[in-house]
Amino acid sequence: MNQLLRENVCNLCDLSKSSSEVQDIVERDLSKGIQYCCRSWPIHLTEGKRWSESGADGVNRHHEADFETFSKEKVLFWLEVMSLVGATNEAVSMAKQVYQWLSTWKQVGEPLTGHTDEVNSVCFSPDGKLLASGSDDETIRLWDPQTGKQFGEPLTGHTDWCYSVCFSLDGKLLASGSKGTIRLWDPQTGKQFGEPLTGHTWWVNSVCFSPDGKLLASGSSDQTIRLWDPQTGKQFGEPLTGHTDWVNSVCFSPDGKLLASGSDDETIRLWDPQTGKQFGEPLTGHTDRVNSVCFSPDGKLLASGSDDETICLWDPQTGKQVGEPLKGHGDNTQLIWDTLALQRTDIQPDAPSPVTSAFVKDHWVTLSSSRLFWLPPQYWNYHHIVILSRGKLAVTAEESLYIFDVSSALELDHRLAAYS
Repeated sequence: MNQLLRENVCNLCDLSKSSSEVQDIVERDLSKGIQYCCRSWPIHLTEGKRWSESGADGVNRHHEADFETFSKEKVLFWLEVMSLVGATNEAVSMAKQVYQWLSTWKQVGEPLTGHTDEVNSVCFSPDGKLLASGSDDETIRLWDPQTGKQFGEPLTGHTDWCYSVCFSLDGKLLASGSKGTIRLWDPQTGKQFGEPLTGHTWWVNSVCFSPDGKLLASGSSDQTIRLWDPQTGKQFGEPLTGHTDWVNSVCFSPDGKLLASGSDDETIRLWDPQTGKQFGEPLTGHTDRVNSVCFSPDGKLLASGSDDETICLWDPQTGKQVGEPLKGHGDNTQLIWDTLALQRTDIQPDAPSPVTSAFVKDHWVTLSSSRLFWLPPQYWNYHHIVILSRGKLAVTAEESLYIFDVSSALELDHRLAAYS
């Protein structure tokens, strides 16, 4: 698009004429390709594949350079095209959309520095005004995420690595787990709340408040989960036993009726926190340690992440696995998944086969749950049959057939995939 955009792109002799008076020239000189690019690039940028997650630094720099060229040198020429096609208001909306997207996805400020050893855990306060971090330097630090400045002094008291931090739902308490102890803090004053909670005999790897704040769960390398009353500091009931190796992660369901735990014994277990009894059978399927468990916001799914490089989804009521394990992780990667389609949403699949059926969803030509091309509004109200074949995209709309040459886009996608 940058190569095609230029001043007076239609070579108009009389620039005083309105766009309606020069439509014949616009139709003749302004290709469908440049019209599509001008009307669609913000949607591809904000709703399509995010190249920034691929790890392809060279490719990222290339796209950043293209965007910088467009924003500094070509944006007025883009506005000219949008005016010629009668889409000035649409251009304003697109510019706002892109601005909001850039504000959302760009790193906010500089890295937060101050810890002197590895940072093991971070957690936002419920109102988003504070961020807590726990470190191997034996401290917890609080940060103002808007300014990037440390809030108050480091919270000191632990005598060994701090593995986990978690805010209560009302934000009035912060819990931290270390070797054999859990400590509670008032995040506004930085003072410790009550005495340390003792009972575990080894590392406390995970802490989690119940949604009503009346219970605090802790998972430990001593193979147990313990429940605590955070107001009194007393243990609630007996330790939850059943795992045969370290407990790495604990998480309450949104309604507080279930507690999930993940362990080095390759299982996930569900518990009734009120009775301390195990709920159903252990969830098995992973082939290596389970590092993390998390409920969906509606509580209908439980996700587990493992050293076997997969994520599994479970129905917590039946204990059955939902779909196939989600695969794609290697070392040091973060991926985004569509839990309904059980597909990664951050990448597209490998290059399509010579003839590939696709479908239209939310105005996007979609293949294996990944968005390929955005359809302009004039094609929205039709029933579509979409076929990709040798770089050509065929779209049927009622009795008409439209052919788009998308070979360059597919070639770019294939090159990008090679970087990732």
